Amino acid sequence: MKFRGYRQFRGHDISYLFRYMAEEFNAALKDLFSGLRRINFQDNFEQFEVTVTMASGETANIKNSLGYPITKRIIIRQTGNGLITDGTGVWNSESVSLMNNGPDQVTVTVLFLR
Repeated sequence: MKFRGYRQFRGHDISYLFRYMAEEFNAALKDLFSGLRRINFQDNFEQFEVTVTMASGETANIKNSLGYPITKRIIIRQTGNGLITDGTGVWNSESVSLMNNGPDQVTVTVLFLR
C-alpha cells in the first residue's frame, strides 16, 4: 500500500498550521481507509500458492518456496471428490506434504502461510 507524501507547510501563523494539519490528517486517513478496503493475502502475509493433482491415497511432496517452516494452509480451490489432509512427511523450511484421503483423483489449489 502506498501513501502520498505530505505537502510542504507554507503558512504564516498558527491558524494556517491547524488548517494544514487537519487537511493533511484527513487526506492521510482517507488514503489509509481506501487501502485497507483493498488489502489481500499477498499484501498482508508471507505465503505461496500451488496447484497439485493427486490420485486417491497419494501424497504430494511440495517444495516450500518461502524458506521458513509453514504453519497454516488454506484450500482455495478444489476439483474432484477428495479429502485433503496434511501428509505424513515433515513440514519444514524445504518441503510440505499433502495427502488425498478421498475416493477419487482431486486437483487442489492451496495457499501456504508462514
